[in-house]
Parts: sequence; C-alpha cells; structure tokens
Amino acid sequence: PFVKGAFVGSAVAFAGVATVVFGGSGAARGELLGDGLVFLSAIAWAVSAVAMRPMVARRDPLSTLTISMFGALPILLIWGLGPTLADPVTELSASGWANFVQISLGSGVLAFLGFYAGVRDVGASVATLYQFAVPPLAATIGWIVLGQALGPVQWGGVAVLVSGMLLATRARKAAAQVKSTA
Repeated sequence: PFVKGAFVGSAVAFAGVATVVFGGSGAARGELLGDGLVFLSAIAWAVSAVAMRPMVARRDPLSTLTISMFGALPILLIWGLGPTLADPVTELSASGWANFVQISLGSGVLAFLGFYAGVRDVGASVATLYQFAVPPLAATIGWIVLGQALGPVQWGGVAVLVSGMLLATRARKAAAQVKSTA
C-alpha cells in the first residue's frame, strides 16, 4: 500500500543519491557522463525492483536471478564482448582473477540473491530504499581505500540520504502499526 511518508522519505533519499553522485568535482574533470550513468542506474534499479516483485513472490531468489539474466545478456554482449575478447585472460594476474571471482560471485550472485530475497521478504520499496545506499557507500570506500576525498556537498548528500531512509522506514513502521491495530 502507498504510504505518503515513505514516498517522501524515498524521494529525499533519492535526492541524497543525486547529491553524492553529482556533488563531487567530476563535472570539472569531464566525468559528468559517468556520473549521469551512475545516477540513471539508480533509477533503473528502482524500476526493475518494482517490476520484479511479482516474479519474486512466485519464485525463489535463484530462479528470479537466473531469469533476470536473459534481460541483461544482450546489453552485456553489446558493450562487453569486444573489450572482453580484446583482453587476454591468460595474462591476468592472481589478484586480477581474485577480483574477477569476488565481483562475479560476491558482488554478483550473492548480492543479487540477497536483494531478491529482500524484495520477496520486505517488498520492493523497502529493498530498493536500502539500495540507494550503494553510491554513498562506494564513495566512502573510495575515500578510505583510494584516498578520493568526499567533498562537503557529498557528505551533505550522505546525510540527506540517511535522513530520507530513516523517514521512509519510520513512516512504514507507523503505517504497519496503524494497520495491525485496526
């Protein structure tokens, strides 16, 4: 059911994502296209989670993940096949292979299984709300590991994102309490 406070909280959280993504110095470095693609991916992710909700309700997360790969395959082939074939896999270092396995299994299979289980258990809107934390988390890890400092605007975006998540979560909890007492 539609919960107005949850919608407002989600919109605030989404604004926080936009602030983190676009609030850096990327535009000055000519990286606006990349930032825009990251931002559009957050929109696409939210839409796909809502679209997948009926499927996840009928199937287990592994089946849903497997079926969803058919939609991604053409895009991956168009943009990824050429560079993949041009990169000699026999020359990958041990850390390169370890990174490939981590991205494929950890960030790929396990993360998607967890996400689809979340969509099934708590609903698409709640699961997607917490997915909005990915860009700020990536920025924070980039700051810790690579020394890529977040600017004040980006830290403000993180605060806006967390505020929106808290607002939406509280609104959903309040709506659930009202519904359970009715």
